[in-house]
Amino acid sequence: MDVEGAELLALQGATKLVRDIRPIFYVEVGSDVADEILKLFSSHAYVALDEQGQVLQDKCTNNTFFIPKESDKLRG
Repeated sequence: MDVEGAELLALQGATKLVRDIRPIFYVEVGSDVADEILKLFSSHAYVALDEQGQVLQDKCTNNTFFIPKESDKLRG
């Protein structure tokens, strides 16, 4: 997701999608909203991964995957 700096707003408006459909997201994360984006996904039981598939603990990279914890994609 790259909406030119409005990623947090777009995600806040997509609560039902995040909560009920639970897709995998690939988000361009700006440093000014990184904490809020991480909190949003964490509150919905998502895991953050970098572009190499490494789990990120309490941080985001510029381009971060967010995958539901229950996803088969995390089990490799």
